[in-house]
Amino acid sequence: MFKGGKMAKKLVIIGGGDAGTYTVEALFKKGAEVLKQFEITLVKKEKGGSASICAVPLALQGVFNMKEVAEIDPPETFVSHGIDYRTETEATGINLEESSVRLGSLGSPGSLGSPGSLGSPGSLGSEEEIKYDFLVIATGRRPRVPDVLKIPGAEGEGRGLAGVYTMSTVEDGEKIEAAMNSPEAKNAVVLGGGTIGLQVALAFLKKGLKTRVVVGHPTPLSSILDPDMGSLVRARLEKEGVEFIFGKQVKEIKGDGAKVKSKVKSVVVGGSEAREGGGEREEIPADIVVISRGMIPNTELAEKAGLQIGETGGIVTNQYLQVKRRQGQAEGGKYIKNVYALGDCVEVVDAITLRPRLSQLASSALVQAKVVANNLTGVGYSLEPALSPAVATISDFQVGTVGITTETAARFGMKVVSGKKEKPTRARFYQGRKTMAVKLLFDSYSERLVGAQLVSEEMVADRIDGLCNAIRKGVTAKELSRMEKSFDPCVSLHRDVMVDAAESAVEQFGKD
Repeated sequence: MFKGGKMAKKLVIIGGGDAGTYTVEALFKKGAEVLKQFEITLVKKEKGGSASICAVPLALQGVFNMKEVAEIDPPETFVSHGIDYRTETEATGINLEESSVRLGSLGSPGSLGSPGSLGSPGSLGSEEEIKYDFLVIATGRRPRVPDVLKIPGAEGEGRGLAGVYTMSTVEDGEKIEAAMNSPEAKNAVVLGGGTIGLQVALAFLKKGLKTRVVVGHPTPLSSILDPDMGSLVRARLEKEGVEFIFGKQVKEIKGDGAKVKSKVKSVVVGGSEAREGGGEREEIPADIVVISRGMIPNTELAEKAGLQIGETGGIVTNQYLQVKRRQGQAEGGKYIKNVYALGDCVEVVDAITLRPRLSQLASSALVQAKVVANNLTGVGYSLEPALSPAVATISDFQVGTVGITTETAARFGMKVVSGKKEKPTRARFYQGRKTMAVKLLFDSYSERLVGAQLVSEEMVADRIDGLCNAIRKGVTAKELSRMEKSFDPCVSLHRDVMVDAAESAVEQFGKD
């Protein structure tokens, strides 16, 4: 196709989640003249336009309306910019030699702005092969469902037991919302103590359901918080009525035995069989079960195409987010200049350990999209190693984290010194002031900041972002303890909690 008198490059983007959408928006921001360089096709399996998946668990709590978060930007927004925006369309194959993608239409008309095809819901209709000059893979992630949980099955996995759900899409949220609003719903069980699991558990609690959370670790949020910090969240949620079951594994999900449509009846948990008493089992009544055991990258399409998959399970990319051919085939081990991948499906380099990691955050996808958009337009942009600052709202708490935890440090053979402090965020005479807990981790050799964890009812996001920059700049415990801070009794303290936490670490280093 010619645009502005020049032959436009065909750009195909697979995936309409945060990563795919942000890539398109990053190109939009470069202006109409840049857009004229491309003939863009975006394909996504889901219905509708872009959604805020992060907001879905909060919508279940009533913080937002589910319809508001289900479609932030409708397909027409993208079509108006000349994008061939194909919904309910699945990429079933990539041919790297032919520079083509095979597409199949799912369900109702599969395209806005171009001819669609019809097929029965959930099945592939007519197929089409489209060529590309540039390809962007943004296939996202999917819930981790352990084999023991697949026996009866989760609805998201196409299995047969009603009342068992995963939580990764708007459709999942809508199903859970309908289930918890049913008068039959009395008991809810959440499998997993991560951010999403806890947010969903709070939604059930607000609906008046008896809510239990099964966590394999001693404290919740173990992937982002040390046990002492996770215990603060645990105490708050237990006070609100959430019942935790720690250190147990799910052994079985039982149905009611109905012949037509069996519905979940209970969850059986137990300890490790290798431990003394580990064989003892407990059966928990359940009308709703949500499996929230983490997410894994969607890499089947990339793997089938012959791309390298890394040790984390994500697609291997270089600093330009170009993908790599798998070893043992033609051109094996080489990066492909016109094929990019980003978002939840790729692995990146951790800024602290310098090892591969996943960074499945919308904020990470936004940064990566800028890198891809700049490289597509010939600017030349590199992705820095990831620190992955994150913040989440859990009950009245804001939980923030950046860098590594003590457990991660031990896993990679790093020795760290920690400083911790808990104190008010504002002057003692300020009515309504909140308390903030801060834990800072410093490398024992260089004394540089390598991790931070914050729990409070306010002011967490900006502080985590500031600490992220401090890690990036190599700030030491001594430097952070001597940092100048602004003061006003309405918004801060003379002696800030972060400075005190850093001083606590300095004392352990034996310095003034």
